[in-house]
Amino acid sequence: MSCAEPAASIQWVDDFKEVSDQILKFAPTVPEEKTEAYYEMFQERLKGKVEPTTSGHGSIDLIVPGCHKASGLKRLAERWGISREQCAAFEDGGNDIEMLHYCAHSYAMSNAPQNVKNAA
Repeated sequence: MSCAEPAASIQWVDDFKEVSDQILKFAPTVPEEKTEAYYEMFQERLKGKVEPTTSGHGSIDLIVPGCHKASGLKRLAERWGISREQCAAFEDGGNDIEMLHYCAHSYAMSNAPQNVKNAA
């Protein structure tokens, strides 16, 4: 199976170390109206292992705790010698919240969920 092919089924494991395949990303897509229910389920079942975050239109990203857009932006800012006061973010999804908090200048799109607008 390649990255372009969807998985045929989901198999729960207790530890990602049990998976022999190279894991690039977990990004399940669910019916949009069920996003919140799945988000809460992932939050409960995977607590301490991964952090779920919504990215719009029924997509949920499952990320390594502390490894989000803000952590990547912070590394780039350090490399380039710029401060967070020199950073701006224009975002619209739940997976952008940490970056909105990191950037001194942050803006949410008008179509963003309320929690994203609150973060900006």
